Formats: sequence, structure tokens, C-alpha cells
Amino acid sequence: MRRPAAAVADIAAGLAGLQLIYTVLRRLLRLAAPEGLFAESMVSMAAMLLLFAVLRWAARRTGRDVPLLPGPPRPGFWVAAAGFGLLLALTLLLPQNRSAQGLWLTVYGSIVTPLYEEYLFRGLIWRRLEQLFAGRAAVAAVNAVLFGLWHLGYADGVALRVDGELGQVMFWKVLTGLAYGAVLAAVRCRVRCCGWTVLLHGAMNLFGR
Repeated sequence: MRRPAAAVADIAAGLAGLQLIYTVLRRLLRLAAPEGLFAESMVSMAAMLLLFAVLRWAARRTGRDVPLLPGPPRPGFWVAAAGFGLLLALTLLLPQNRSAQGLWLTVYGSIVTPLYEEYLFRGLIWRRLEQLFAGRAAVAAVNAVLFGLWHLGYADGVALRVDGELGQVMFWKVLTGLAYGAVLAAVRCRVRCCGWTVLLHGAMNLFGR
């Protein structure tokens, strides 16, 4: 059996490869998209949806799929989901979100991104880390660090949106990702599926926008 450090290095390498695929896919899709930051966001959303579908398909084929929803149905989860839906609806009433562009940007940031990242990190990677470490604290800590570093892979898209020093912006993006990862990992320690963290991640992204 491989040592945990070597296995975590393999996971990190796999994540770097996945971000590389994401970047290449976005650039290919961008060839057929109009110019502009909104179009860039929609290209990114399409790439995430495609990668999420591929990850889910591959996980099911190999017997490694993880549940997105708790089972049997738990009333608390559906109450939380309804609360998130209400928060999402209220956010869409804000002046800057009333346009079609505002709607799609909200869907991208608060539904698609959390679904993709939570299935990957608090789903597939979480289960793998549970096989490597005996304590949940170690699983949560490693998961949060990997999630923070994951945000380095978004540098290509961030560069299109910032006028300042990209290195400084990415430093804060990684730091924010680490903080997000710590909160989401703490919640994941207490629940059996990543559906809860999808809701929390989506809510945090709503306020982050």
C-alpha cells in the first residue's frame, strides 16, 4: 500500500491534469464564442458541466460514484434546499441580476460551480482521502489545502478580468479557496453526502458576488 503522502501527491497531480483539460476545453469552446467577459463565463460554465458529466459517468462505470443527495430523504436537507432556493430567488431580484446575463452568471457561480467542485472535492476526493487517513481532521485538512491550490488552475480566466498584478490576485484567490475549503470540509465531516456542501458553497458564492 502506498504511503499517504505519495497518494496525496498523485491526487494533486490528477487535479492539475484536470485543470489543464479544463483550460484547453475552454480555449477550444472560446473559438466558437463571441468576444466578451460574459461569453467567457458561459464558456467556463459549459466546460464545467461537461467535465462534471464525464466525472460522474466515469465514477459510475468504476463503482466509485458518491451520492449527491442524502438517502433516505431527510427533511432537514430539503428545508435547507428550499431556503437556498429562496435566497437564490431573492438575489435575482437585485438590480444587477435582473437581466438575462445576471441570471446566467448567478446560475454559473452559485449552482454549476458548486455542483462541479463539491462532487469532485467533498465527493470523489473526500472518499479517497478517507481511505488514506484514519482521522477526519486529517481528511478535512488535506481536502481544504487541495481545494485552495485548485484555484491556481483558474489563472487563465482570472487574467482576462483583472488589470492589476495577476500573482497577487491569485494569492488571494488561493487563500479564499483555502478558507472556503476549511468551512466546507468541516460541514462534510458531519454529513454523509456532498449535497449539503453544494448548498452551502452556492450560498457563499451568492454572498461573494
